[in-house]
Amino acid sequence: MSQTLRKPPPTISFSSTSTKKNIFIPPVRDESNELSKMSVKELEQRLEKNTKFLENEELISKLPDKGKRVIERNKQIIQIIERRKSSSISKPIKKLNAQFEKMTIEKDDEMNYNNNDNNNNNKNNNNNNNNNNNNNSNNNYNNNNNHNRNNNNDNNGKNSKHEKYKRPTRINIISMEESIQLQKRQKGIEEELRLKSLTDQFSKISVENNSEEWKNIRYFRNEFSDNDSSFTEDSDDELSEIHVFEPQSITKI
Repeated sequence: MSQTLRKPPPTISFSSTSTKKNIFIPPVRDESNELSKMSVKELEQRLEKNTKFLENEELISKLPDKGKRVIERNKQIIQIIERRKSSSISKPIKKLNAQFEKMTIEKDDEMNYNNNDNNNNNKNNNNNNNNNNNNNSNNNYNNNNNHNRNNNNDNNGKNSKHEKYKRPTRINIISMEESIQLQKRQKGIEEELRLKSLTDQFSKISVENNSEEWKNIRYFRNEFSDNDSSFTEDSDDELSEIHVFEPQSITKI
């Protein structure tokens, strides 16, 4: 049996121009989307690879477009790389600008800030003035108090005799015998006052000096004075300083 060779189909012809074009030139693809998805490092690698390909003049001369398509692709890659780098630089600059805009003070804000600062200064000045006034008032109050104390001390020295009856300065404890004697003297003073009042009443009555009633009164008064000869006017002053309560607790004020 003899083998028969198959002929290629008539549609494929290596000698035709269309077949050559399809073999040596890849189909047109939309590589813009592919490039946009690449990183900067990948784009640089692609650019380096294409540049080395263009350096091969022998291979480029066999291409129908003489490498124009690769050159255009390199231009796109360079533009994308520059755009990426510029955006990476511009982003922090934009952030700094935004922060700076937030930090800037507008005219209204500046006026409000100045007004608040002035108000705070006025408040501080008012507080200082109030503190000074309070200090002055306290000093005046202290001076007045010192002046009043000095006047009171002077008046106390001048009116010590009168004030000893008003204010109790000391308390003395006396014995039982002294309290009994003081009570007797007090009773004598009461009798003397009673007799004096009777004498004044009878003196108003028009009687003769030689009447028996008048003589008896005078005799009784003289006899009482002779019996209690220890009683004097000085004892009256002493009793005025003593207040007697009970024999068990006698105090002198």
